Amino acid sequence: MKIKHCNIFKFIVVLVFIITVNAASAEQIKVDIKGGADYANIQDAVDNAENGDTILVSSGTYIENVDINKQLSIISESRNPDDTIVQAGEQDGYIFKVSANNVTISGFSIKGRGFDVEHVSIESSIYFYGGQNLTINNNKLSNNKVAIFIWGANNNKIKNNRIFNNKVIGITIKDSNNNMLINNNVSNNGDQGIYLYNSHNNTLNSIIANSNQMFGIRFQGCTNNKLINSTTSFNKMDGIYLQSPSKNNILNNNIVKSNNRVGIHIFHSNNNTLINNTISSNNDYGINLKNSNYNFIYNNYINNTNNTGFEGTNIGNIWNITKTIETNIVGGPYLGGNFWANQNDTGFSQTCKDSDNDGICDLAYELTEDVFDLMPVSRLGDIQESIITSTPTTTSEEKTNGFKAIYMIAAILAVAYLLKKFK
Repeated sequence: MKIKHCNIFKFIVVLVFIITVNAASAEQIKVDIKGGADYANIQDAVDNAENGDTILVSSGTYIENVDINKQLSIISESRNPDDTIVQAGEQDGYIFKVSANNVTISGFSIKGRGFDVEHVSIESSIYFYGGQNLTINNNKLSNNKVAIFIWGANNNKIKNNRIFNNKVIGITIKDSNNNMLINNNVSNNGDQGIYLYNSHNNTLNSIIANSNQMFGIRFQGCTNNKLINSTTSFNKMDGIYLQSPSKNNILNNNIVKSNNRVGIHIFHSNNNTLINNTISSNNDYGINLKNSNYNFIYNNYINNTNNTGFEGTNIGNIWNITKTIETNIVGGPYLGGNFWANQNDTGFSQTCKDSDNDGICDLAYELTEDVFDLMPVSRLGDIQESIITSTPTTTSEEKTNGFKAIYMIAAILAVAYLLKKFK
């Protein structure tokens, strides 16, 4: 028994030593353009860092293009993007080009040189190709062609960023899977707010994509993505565009309002689900389907001059579920179909009979001569539309070093316990 207990003790001592060494091996490197720190620019700090190091950048304006080829955390010391600015040093290329896994960029204003240069502006504020586990948190990105370009890269987090006044696109996700986009405001960009191309199993949560020159959020050739709790409004074309062929995507609990063309445009895309969305005041149509089949559209609040449009051949789209006990989009006691309204307060759901007061209209709603919502929701408990906010909520940042400390303390306590027990 003594030998066994001795082996346990040795194992725990080695474990504590490894944790301590790993915690100590990661260094903190300071950068200050004003002097008095380890380095005066970010690239020099990156060149002299080791994997796992943290680079703390003091407030100031850093005019440079940074190539990150190591596993690093690059963080502004103030955590305030307004006082720590990284601006393009060269006219073309990227401001942060990332070619390593497990990188964090946080707390900066990242700016291109603008669009009045002779040829092109900076290509992208942050460019990441072929890796994983990049975290882009709490930044302001502006004056580039594309603010963030993720290509062939998986398991990344883009959160709590404000992305505006970029010439083409706010965020591009291309050939990339299992990424999380959370609490980003991607507005007033020259083309699209967010563009996903051939990318799957991504989650977009609490996004604001307003006042972009074409689309708020566009999916092209994408499957199994989720867009939830988001707002796409005042875009010059469509709020949300599902483009050929996008399938098995879920749009849940979004506000799609006052877009110049279509609220939600489904184009050559099948088997998508639209549920719990507020789709209102869009100029052409609330929802438009073109050659799109077997989409599932129910429990949405739809209030536009033209609520639906159909082009080409659309087969098997379903506009309701069977009557189910659960609070619906306007506060009624049953789920069924959608709430059909118009700006004059004379829409089908606003005027239909509901003899048994169950929150479901007595009659089906005819969208076309062969397309029906069989369970349209009645006015019982009519909702007030949500107020659109302009700033995403900021979530707390992971504290990796804190977890290392907790593990080390737990190991030490385990040693003390075993010594006391087998004394």
